[in-house]
Amino acid sequence: MRLLILLPVVLGLLACGEHPSPSAERPMPSNVVGARCQRDTDCASRCMTGAIFPGGFCSLHCVTQGQCPQGTVCVSVKDGVCVYPCNTTIDCSLAGSNYSCTGKTDFAGGLYDVCVGG
Repeated sequence: MRLLILLPVVLGLLACGEHPSPSAERPMPSNVVGARCQRDTDCASRCMTGAIFPGGFCSLHCVTQGQCPQGTVCVSVKDGVCVYPCNTTIDCSLAGSNYSCTGKTDFAGGLYDVCVGG
């Protein structure tokens, strides 16, 4: 009899497994962070250009890490942008061939190795 009483509880706990995060279900559009661009209208938010973003780089404005999509970090370059973190320049292939892994700070003074040009 006890087994019959516990069975619904056990089945309910098994059904409560981990669910994928919304970002895992719906990938971030490519024009949010990292896509090539020439003007802001090419991106969901901002098109970063110049020597530090050769070929153009879609990004978002940020001042805190929580404002950047998963897989990116906020650095204080150009009033705050979300960029790809890296360990070596090889990690920057997503950003483009003219990008290298360089240390940049965030608004709180933290140092991050990120993919930027120049």
